Formats: sequence, structure tokens, C-alpha cells
Amino acid sequence: MREERLLERLRRREKEPWRREREDPGLVVDSVLAHLHHILNTRRGNVPIAGDYGIPDFTEFLSHYPESLREFERAIRQTIGKYEPRLKSVRVSFVPREDDQFVVRFQISARLVTGSSGEPVLFESILDSDGKISLRA
Repeated sequence: MREERLLERLRRREKEPWRREREDPGLVVDSVLAHLHHILNTRRGNVPIAGDYGIPDFTEFLSHYPESLREFERAIRQTIGKYEPRLKSVRVSFVPREDDQFVVRFQISARLVTGSSGEPVLFESILDSDGKISLRA
């Protein structure tokens, strides 16, 4: 399996035609991180070709917060499972923070499938008050 998505590979080939075709684990994680950022900041229904691409608007869950967190975790997990094939065994967990109650954090753990191995990866996502999600590995 390639470390980058198709368009990323084409852009890299234009910039670095001398680069050999071997996987770089750092590039794989960076590519997955960029794709997750795109997926998690796209609201369902905004992509004409795939109505279920992205995640529901978090404000839909606010009326039942914090009970609705499990449902939001499930929505994130299902979307990643469907649209990021380089990640397997995806788990999403809410991470409570008593020191900052206005920030919602989720931990995303999975196995990164590269070649024949399945390396564990961990991402932290932070949902800010504007509804934007930032990620870091």
C-alpha cells in the first residue's frame, strides 16, 4: 500500500522525480493526518459525490451533551473506517479535561496498515468552539 494518496503522489513525483518508490513511515503518518483533518472538518452532506463523507455537525449533539459524546465518537469512528483505508481497528475515545471544559478532545487510536505491517498510531483531536477540529500525531 502506498504511503500517500494518489494526488499527493503525483504532486511529489513532479517535485521530486528522483525519489525512489519506497515507503517512508513519516510520510504515511503525515498523509493520514492531513486526510483525517480533511475528513473531520467536512460536514456530512457537503460532498455531492458521497453524502456520508465527513462527520455530523457537533452542534446537533449539544442539546444532549455530554450524553451524546458516545454517539459522536461512533460517527467519527465509522467515517474514518469507511474513508481512510490505511487505518484499521479504529477506536475513538472522549478525553475529559477538567481544567478546560470548553474544549472537547478525542483520542483516535488505530493500526496503520503499511505493506505487511500494522503499526499502532495515536492521534489527538481537539474540537474548538467554532466547530473546527485540529489534529496532531
